[in-house]
Amino acid sequence: MLRMDSRATRPDDTQPKLRVAVETLERAQSLLQEIAASLPEEAGEDGEVSHRAVIECVLVDRLEPAVQDLRTVLEW
Repeated sequence: MLRMDSRATRPDDTQPKLRVAVETLERAQSLLQEIAASLPEEAGEDGEVSHRAVIECVLVDRLEPAVQDLRTVLEW
């Protein structure tokens, strides 16, 4: 049988902290976008992946989906 812990945090109690976390991630996104925009697009001479490409992948594959998912939770 599942027992509720009376000390457990309710979702409503976490909303302000979650909002701060989302805002922090959004600021990180903006900073990374600025950094990527300042870097050249081409790969290095030895064919290595450029810093810009790595940052853009992190933004698209990880940060943007995370921020979207967390915004959805805030709307519940």
